[in-house]
Amino acid sequence: MRNETWVIAEPRTLTTSVVANAADAAAAFGEQPTFGAGDGPVTRVVVSLTGGSVRVEAHDRVDVELDVLALSDRPVVARLEGETFSVSYDFSGVEGLVDRVKSFSGKDTADVVVRVPRAATVKVTTARSDVSVQDVEAPVTVTTASGSAEAVSLTGPLSLTTASGRAAVTQHTGPVTVRTVSGTAHVAGTITRADVQTVSGQVALELAGSAGHVSTKTVSGRISVRVAPGTGIDLKARTVTGTASFDGERITGENRTAQIVRAEAGATLFVDASTVSGDVTVSHTL
Repeated sequence: MRNETWVIAEPRTLTTSVVANAADAAAAFGEQPTFGAGDGPVTRVVVSLTGGSVRVEAHDRVDVELDVLALSDRPVVARLEGETFSVSYDFSGVEGLVDRVKSFSGKDTADVVVRVPRAATVKVTTARSDVSVQDVEAPVTVTTASGSAEAVSLTGPLSLTTASGRAAVTQHTGPVTVRTVSGTAHVAGTITRADVQTVSGQVALELAGSAGHVSTKTVSGRISVRVAPGTGIDLKARTVTGTASFDGERITGENRTAQIVRAEAGATLFVDASTVSGDVTVSHTL
């Protein structure tokens, strides 16, 4: 089983090689640094960093390419263990545990681009890095505290979690889960199932598909749901102190919940949207 580690202390590019041995790797890639010679593709990619930026892009190859564009004093570590490729910091030993705590104070940063096979699962965890994932067809999970999280043209299950950062999903096909405290959440695409929750952040959903199940909740944020004209919708919209509206029909609660319950004939899209003090707007205006 492949088990290799690279310590990267300055900007550079590394590429895994799906070949039988190092000699074949040299022949295939010339002088370009390679690592992880083996006979199988990478199927799982894990990135765990603190600050900076992480961009994950899918490509039509079975190897992984890592571009370290910039980094602070602490080197990053790339590992290839079997079919899993990971990028992180080396926090080994007692001193490493202390450094792990210190790293969240804002010193450790790295700007990286990881190009992965389309069918590889992706997991990115950061404290404050801005994260972008594009064109991946397998499950993707992104967790960041204060950084923004962006997903573009994904076709597998997606989970985005932020505390104060913006969460943006565009051209998505498939299920989506979004959690944020004060950041805004924007989800657009052919969504088969969505669960979007915020505390004070605004939510905007643009549903291109005619079928699916969508649930969105927020405490004080505004919710906007737009669906394609002609889509049959089964709707439950609720707000305590705000206004609920559906295709221009507005209901304002007076010391009670404003609620719209509407089941159109032949409904194939089920939407449940609720907020405490924000407004809820649902319309066929995609």
